[in-house]
Amino acid sequence: MSRRVLIGLGQQGVDREGAATPPNRGSIYGEVVLDATEQNSAGPSAHQGGHEIAEASFAQRLRAQAYRCGEVSMRHLVRAEYLNEAEAGGILQSFGYYINDLPDRASILDILAFLVWIKLESKDEKAVREIRNLTRVMTTAISGRISHCGFAQLTEMPIELYQSLPRVFEICSTLMCPIIQRHEKDFITVASVNPVTAAAAGLLISKQIEKDAGIRPFVFVMTTSSNAWTWLCEKHFGA
Repeated sequence: MSRRVLIGLGQQGVDREGAATPPNRGSIYGEVVLDATEQNSAGPSAHQGGHEIAEASFAQRLRAQAYRCGEVSMRHLVRAEYLNEAEAGGILQSFGYYINDLPDRASILDILAFLVWIKLESKDEKAVREIRNLTRVMTTAISGRISHCGFAQLTEMPIELYQSLPRVFEICSTLMCPIIQRHEKDFITVASVNPVTAAAAGLLISKQIEKDAGIRPFVFVMTTSSNAWTWLCEKHFGA
């Protein structure tokens, strides 16, 4: 994935589309979710090394998904007057460079944490409060009630699910959205500091489980504090 692709998406999303599109909480899912679970576009013709190509394509689509979540988040922060369009465009551009510079299959810091890191250049209590404020602002981007749990780090890690469904683990680890609750493959709860990213991850996980296991689970989105989220990501993904 080239830098030009990422930056191009950002300019379209914030500068033009964001200004023209009125706030619509119901449309967030259609806006943000790419079809990362689709089969590799190279298809059967990629005979030699086809598996490696498919895996690389899946990883690349997840990186594009992380960027799309950032794009939609910046657009919402402009609508909420937290940022102006120039600020949002600059942050999104930097976020694109950051993603491109990461190694393959690396965990990608959510754009809300990335924004605060750029602004404050620290992870102190002031940064924790700023992310908490951003989480509240972003909650209005999602239709329906979003639960918040400040003690999500007390939940158990779904090791069996991650091991049996490696692509689900890759979705979670790339987007840094740990699964903090589950019952078999019937329902799952996904957590993040950014409800937009958690919602996107949840839908991708649901589609992937349906594809792999023939069951489409109910998915619940939960936000948590930055401290709990950091702890969970370190525990689940080593990120």
